[in-house]
Amino acid sequence: MKKSFLFVIIVAVVMIFSGCENKPKNLILGNWKMIAFGVTEDALIYGDYLEGAYIEFKSDGIVWLHCQGCAYELQPIGKYKIDKKYFYSYDPDEAIFNYSFDRDKFKISNINPKFGGGKTYIANVFIFERIK
Repeated sequence: MKKSFLFVIIVAVVMIFSGCENKPKNLILGNWKMIAFGVTEDALIYGDYLEGAYIEFKSDGIVWLHCQGCAYELQPIGKYKIDKKYFYSYDPDEAIFNYSFDRDKFKISNINPKFGGGKTYIANVFIFERIK
């Protein structure tokens, strides 16, 4: 009886912790480099656009830029929030993105793409790769 109860407890703990890892707010944490961006998904440009710099998503909702050789090697560049449906960026204005994770890649696509006039986004689609 004790062995089966212990087994059930272990299985429950493993299921709880493995489910936590797959939540978007946990998947996004860590260091990412931008590998592509574009106005649309059909017009993505690939390359190291941050020239060796990378961003870090922290659990407190702050995005940090790590940039060796810059005036400030480590600086906060904005806030973010992620839920089951959208990724929100505040820098300082709010932008809302659809997102997807594919292995070590993270893609965001602006749900209200802007193509000109007023305050515009140079790009509406961004692809990041996890740095290990």
